[in-house]
Amino acid sequence: MTLETITLSEPSRERGNVLFYILIGVALFAALSMAVSYSGQSGGGAITEEKASILASEVMETGERISSVLSKLRLRGCTLAQISFDNPYVSGYANGSAPSDESCHVFSIQGGELNWPTFSSDLLNQSWTGQPDFGKPIFTLKNKIPQLGTDGSGTAPFDLLMLVEGLNMSVCQAINKRLTGSTAINTADEVETKYNGAINAGGTYAFPATFSGQRQGCFEDNAGTDSGTLVYYYALMVR
Repeated sequence: MTLETITLSEPSRERGNVLFYILIGVALFAALSMAVSYSGQSGGGAITEEKASILASEVMETGERISSVLSKLRLRGCTLAQISFDNPYVSGYANGSAPSDESCHVFSIQGGELNWPTFSSDLLNQSWTGQPDFGKPIFTLKNKIPQLGTDGSGTAPFDLLMLVEGLNMSVCQAINKRLTGSTAINTADEVETKYNGAINAGGTYAFPATFSGQRQGCFEDNAGTDSGTLVYYYALMVR
């Protein structure tokens, strides 16, 4: 019996090559679809658990650092009404009651000696870039965390908070897991009016009981134009 060698013709070889490239294209498209899906589920960026933990430390340490500076300014004699978050980058924080020498300014060399905080892009969900204060800290005296400080009525002592809106879901979960042992994200609303020295003015908000005693954490905003965004909060000064 004679063995014959089968030789593919040029057209057959070309068809085989085309099929090969089609299969590669299908595989790449499937991989891209999975990546996009995961990115959406993670809240704006597929990052590892380790990186999420590092980014969580970044924002949490910012809150701790500013809180420490506020304590230092208070020990120097600055009253709450004199504290100023005025800075060259974000308007709305000018405080007419602050000393003119800026000794009670958090972001001044004469006062708290802090630089204006900036955050890594991976910490944030880029789909919220259209929000006015996206990625910028908000300092406000319009909210109260229950069972934190002195609960009162009437002119209740609202807490001085730092808020950071638009967090990546993985980072939000890492923050809560570190604080509570759970990645669960509770919902709340918040008032974002910038602090300019006015104390216990109107338009305030009390957090739900699920936040009782929690000085910091991450929650999902459930009202307003930014409903659905994830927000980190830190009670810089408990009242």
